[in-house]
Formats: sequence, C-alpha cells, structure tokens
Amino acid sequence: MQNMAELAALDAKIRALKAEIQRKANIAHKRLARLEKNNLTFLPAYQSWKSYKGGVRFGVRGKSYNELIAELARLDRFLEARTSLVREANAYLKEVAEMTGVKWRRVRELPDKMRNFFRISEKVEEYLRNIEGSASAIGYHKIWEAVNEVVEADRLDLGEVDELSDEMMDKILDLLDHTWAKDWMEKELDWDTLI
Repeated sequence: MQNMAELAALDAKIRALKAEIQRKANIAHKRLARLEKNNLTFLPAYQSWKSYKGGVRFGVRGKSYNELIAELARLDRFLEARTSLVREANAYLKEVAEMTGVKWRRVRELPDKMRNFFRISEKVEEYLRNIEGSASAIGYHKIWEAVNEVVEADRLDLGEVDELSDEMMDKILDLLDHTWAKDWMEKELDWDTLI
C-alpha cells in the first residue's frame, strides 16, 4: 500500500515537472524563433543552445526523471541568458558596438555589422595565434582597436564587408605590430636607467 502511494506521488511529481518543462519550452521556442527572425543567431544565448547536440529542441518526450531535471536546467540557462530576448540582444549589441567603436545608425544594421566585425577580428586573431603565436600577448581589445582603425581609415561599411582582404589584413597587422612594439617599449624598457 505504501509502495502504491509512493509511486503515485512520484508519478504526480514527474507530471508536474513535465508540465513545467513544456511551459518553459514554449517560451524558449518562441524566443528562438524571434532571434532567428531578427538575424541574431550569432549571439551567446542562441549559440549556446545550438552547441548542445546541434540545436536540439527543448522537450520531454522519452526522458527519464534525471534527464528531465537536466532539460529543465538547460531551459533555465537559456531563458536566463540576457541575449535570449531580442530587446536585450539589441541592447547587448549596442554596448558591444560602443565598446568596439563600430559605427551604426539603426539597430537593424547592427547584427550584420557586428557579425562582420567579429568575423574579421577572429580571422586576425587566428592568424596571429597560428602564424606568429602572439594573439594572447596582444589581447582582443588591441585587435578590436586595430580593426576599427582600419575600417574607419578606409571608410568601409561593415555591413557590406564579407571577406577580409589581404590588403586589409596587412594594414591591421602593421597597426598591431606598431601598437604592440610601442606597448612593449613603454612597459619593458626602463628609460631612466638607459639615459
């Protein structure tokens, strides 16, 4: 008799858990659709969802109790992520654009500009890491500054730049070499003892 009561209680607990997961999954799926519609699939919340088994939809079908608990945790992580909401994702993009110096007029153009800016920055960082082994010594802020300087000097529209040209890469690397050497000289050389 006690076993039947325990089983009934466990069954009720699992049903309540499934209902909660389904409720949150509906909210999450709507947010995912809005992010896709607004071209915001490169932001952290969406990428974190996508990195889990290639973007498996949230759900309860065929899951054990422990798997349901894990699914609820995954749902909560997504829903609590700042960039899971379009409004917050746009605010995040504005902050990052301000931090990186990317110029924009309308929020609608920010996703393309920021995606291209980060694509260029990642390629520069990858080149520095693989070829010169100096990406970590320089730091991503310096890379961002150099990319932004070249974009401004050449008056490029980041919304239209798809690929990093060799000429653009050379200009960025020249700027980084100059900046890195200047920083090294300021930090490493004690000019008072040299004079």
